[in-house]
Amino acid sequence: MRSNGKSNTAHLYDLKGAKDCGMGTIYVERSGEDQEEVKNKAKEEGWVDIWIKDGQEGLLDAAKALEKILEPEGYPDENSLSWILNHGSE
Repeated sequence: MRSNGKSNTAHLYDLKGAKDCGMGTIYVERSGEDQEEVKNKAKEEGWVDIWIKDGQEGLLDAAKALEKILEPEGYPDENSLSWILNHGSE
């Protein structure tokens, strides 16, 4: 979220709130989006379960990270995340 050209930290604080409610969280880092001190606090306090760094492939890397958690055997079938990403949800 931006206001007057300056970034704020609503995104990470939203994730903190979600984490506090027991939800799993994924942060897709975007250059200039959140302040470094808030990022450091989020890392130290564990607000984020999966952290996708700026320069990675964003949501694609988030999906791959989720797949490793949800499908650790690595046997994709038509219901697996990797199959859906590669073939669509027919």
